[in-house]
Amino acid sequence: LMSLSPTSRGSARPRAAPPSALRAANGDGPGSGPAEIDGRVYTPLDRPLLAAVDAVSLVVFAAVGRSSHSPDGALDPGAVLVTALPFVVAWLSLSPLTGVYSPDDRDENFLSEVASKVAGGWAASVPVGIALR
Repeated sequence: LMSLSPTSRGSARPRAAPPSALRAANGDGPGSGPAEIDGRVYTPLDRPLLAAVDAVSLVVFAAVGRSSHSPDGALDPGAVLVTALPFVVAWLSLSPLTGVYSPDDRDENFLSEVASKVAGGWAASVPVGIALR
């Protein structure tokens, strides 16, 4: 799906439709397969810095949780990694299905689109991470 958007000179140039429109136009709903934009599936390798920040954030979250649940507040790095690893694996491996690393449409509803991607990523990854753990 392409739409025409005016440029500063008054001519029209093609612009890719937002991800939700592409999925809807293809008859795909959430969770029905890889999130494709322009016929491409995006993985953590497409946005490595963002994927690294996500992985570190999950490890920090696990560290805070492990520390708050230990009797003396001590932090065991091995236990933190054992706790975080299933969730990191679930988040990164399900990202092609949830589209969390696909490009963002910065023209309209940017925050809404990002929040929707993250919520979908969490909804899929948390149960899988729990099952892996």
